[in-house]
Amino acid sequence: MTGLRSPESAAAAACFFAIGALAAGLSGCGSATSDGGADGTVANEPPSFPLSSVQDDLAEADFLALADGDADLAALRANLSGAGFGTFVVAGAVGDDAARLEFAAYSNASGETRTLVRHCAGEDCVRAVAEEADGAIRWIDAAGADVTPRAVALPPLLREQAVGGTATRVVSALSDGEPVDVAAVDLSRRRLLVMNQFGATTGLAATDVAGTLATAGGFDEVIADDHATWDAIRSAITTAYPHEVMVWIGQPVRMLHKQPVAKGEPGWYKSIGMEAASGLYGLRKVASEDMSRAFKSAPLAGPGVVLLVGSESLGDGTEGMNMPAAIPQQLELPGKVVAGFTGDAHPAVLLAVARAFLDGLGTGKTAGDARDAANGLVEAWDLPARLAFTDESDAAFRLLPPRASFWGGKVPASASMKLYLHMRLWCAAKPGASFKAIEENQGNSGFEEMEIDGPVFRGNMEREYDPGQFHRAEVVGVLGEVRKGAHFYFAYRGDVKKGYVGLTMYANAEITDVREDEAETRVSFAGSVVALPFAANGGQSCELRDTDLEPQLQGSGTSELILKY
Repeated sequence: MTGLRSPESAAAAACFFAIGALAAGLSGCGSATSDGGADGTVANEPPSFPLSSVQDDLAEADFLALADGDADLAALRANLSGAGFGTFVVAGAVGDDAARLEFAAYSNASGETRTLVRHCAGEDCVRAVAEEADGAIRWIDAAGADVTPRAVALPPLLREQAVGGTATRVVSALSDGEPVDVAAVDLSRRRLLVMNQFGATTGLAATDVAGTLATAGGFDEVIADDHATWDAIRSAITTAYPHEVMVWIGQPVRMLHKQPVAKGEPGWYKSIGMEAASGLYGLRKVASEDMSRAFKSAPLAGPGVVLLVGSESLGDGTEGMNMPAAIPQQLELPGKVVAGFTGDAHPAVLLAVARAFLDGLGTGKTAGDARDAANGLVEAWDLPARLAFTDESDAAFRLLPPRASFWGGKVPASASMKLYLHMRLWCAAKPGASFKAIEENQGNSGFEEMEIDGPVFRGNMEREYDPGQFHRAEVVGVLGEVRKGAHFYFAYRGDVKKGYVGLTMYANAEITDVREDEAETRVSFAGSVVALPFAANGGQSCELRDTDLEPQLQGSGTSELILKY
């Protein structure tokens, strides 16, 4: 059973957390930004707002028992069932004695979800069907009229699962585990992804969290996803690449690792997952192992910065953080920045620190410097929670400069690429059969007069291999620093050679040498390739395995990107 844990700081709540309060700097709530107040100081009191004291799972039978005693709710349930929404997804209750929301979500055969809600503020109750459209929640009563959605207090950003227990929520098989279209990885744009378990009716909207990073970070697109499901979060991870940033706001789930040594002392915990949204007001636990699998299945290993906003998202600071199932161990991603919190704090504190960290990245700070500046807030407030990184995180990471200023003074007019591939082909003779090694082969491609737009390069290739027979391909990539040891990334879509046609490949290229003169900069590189399955070897289902950006035959060439001035 997973249950709510309310931090002690909730008792210090001083103001109502209205919608948009984060965007306004938590005004009136003892708030501060990374720069402190108008006089450059940090407020003495940490930000705070009232929290929900109840966040319970309900079995469907428990919710139906409520409906049995409420004719209006029962009528809505009958209407929903008659419209085809009959598959139970999740149910629960959130709020306190003053205001309480009870809900149950149902899906139809297409996987669409509608949520029955009953909200009572004292004796003043409304019943409605809730749905999400264009990023907003709509409540509709039994007569088909719109009802103003009521606010729901945000719960503490931490939940606890008993040892040996399981979460009671149920996730519809119609919507969970849908495959992600990894062919949708788009290196021509750079995104800031804010995936939020909650929504504006709790006062915590995804658009409120990004702060100045949304405008100063040079992103082409800002995705702010309220009530983000695990499917949406998993898709964000697997279609992202290392110059993108993802923020996951949700409730970490912790489990007791070691009993207290002495009575009255706290136990040691390990954080074993994060909550995602289900059915608007519901939630489902995403195990740390599933989080890890999402990153491993990403062709380019997912976003370069991952910020988990929630109490103890990286653990409680004890040895539980080193347990195999703990988030810090499952998300050891070398070269990336995996950031989260050690210790517990009020959600307003966590959000203020998270925003300060993101703001720091947007001003050009390294990840480590942005973390240290953000932690200055909790240090000034004398709170134990800290923003921390996993051990393999790259504290020297910096965001790319905005597209328009990426090159500084000397801007390339165009580029070309020579590409060598050492390909290892594996195929299955028929569906369900085991894959077998077929051959090793070398593929060569060349792209001339590629366009350069800031860090993004793109080009096309057409090569006649027989009279009237052509191989065609497109490459789109994004550069980072142009120095030995740095990495850049590109997607290759098209043909390589006879028998290797219609491929989609993603390359993680490591720069091995840089040679510059007045006319051009020659960037030599090696690295690895992930290719999607394709048809080859007489129409069989085939894969490229262990393919790299080097020639099969030593001395036959070097993969090279040439920047021309």
